[in-house]
Amino acid sequence: MGPIHPRIKKPVGRRLAQAAKNLFYGGAGAYAGPTLQGCSVDASSKEMTVRFNSSLLRGGAVGIKEYDAASVNSAMLVLVDARFWCKNTTLTPPIAGSYSKWICADATAPAWGACGGDVQCGVDVHGGGGSRLDNGAGVTAAAPSASSAAATAAATAAAAGSGSAWVAVDIKSKSATEITLDLTRLNGSPPLALRYAWGDERDSCCPSNLGPTESCVPESCPIWDTVSGLPGNPFLAQIVDGHCSCIAPQVCDNGD
Repeated sequence: MGPIHPRIKKPVGRRLAQAAKNLFYGGAGAYAGPTLQGCSVDASSKEMTVRFNSSLLRGGAVGIKEYDAASVNSAMLVLVDARFWCKNTTLTPPIAGSYSKWICADATAPAWGACGGDVQCGVDVHGGGGSRLDNGAGVTAAAPSASSAAATAAATAAAAGSGSAWVAVDIKSKSATEITLDLTRLNGSPPLALRYAWGDERDSCCPSNLGPTESCVPESCPIWDTVSGLPGNPFLAQIVDGHCSCIAPQVCDNGD
């Protein structure tokens, strides 16, 4: 494991000390924040119930910090386009004259694994090495060929006319171990995957007036444990038959 260099270091030290105490030195409190246990979709009410592991909470309770509901800054996003599902992303080494690129390492990744934005796999709609990738607008690229320029132009046009593959949703209600998500923003599209604070969630967790060189305060995302004070753990899960299917080694025990 390599070193980590957070700009604000005190919260990291506090969490490590808290985990050490409760894991190895007889403490009975939580050593991890709310951790995904499973989920279930109620299509009739356009809601999704997300459950957190009560054993890991160790007597704690899930809380939701105030966030900008108008901008849906809940850090909860739901996938509505199957072409953009990816569970293994990686960054390519830089090649002469170009920047590194995010790619999907899944065996079935479209467009030779090209990705746009956080975990949104698609086509490089701007062309050229080092150009910005598309942000998950629902485009699948053709294989590179002599007509790649035409394919890129077509993909660009398609991207301009479609919505995001990942839709931010609001947290409607909560209990000590569950939250309920409002799926009305999906406009009837079936939810295909769910992610929370996964990747760069600067725009959805940090204050909107944060400058480009300013640090986002740790624990800015809304889910936390009101007893231990620990923030909710980021997660990514596919939704299969209306339930969360976690990515190994994590196991979702949907139990309903």
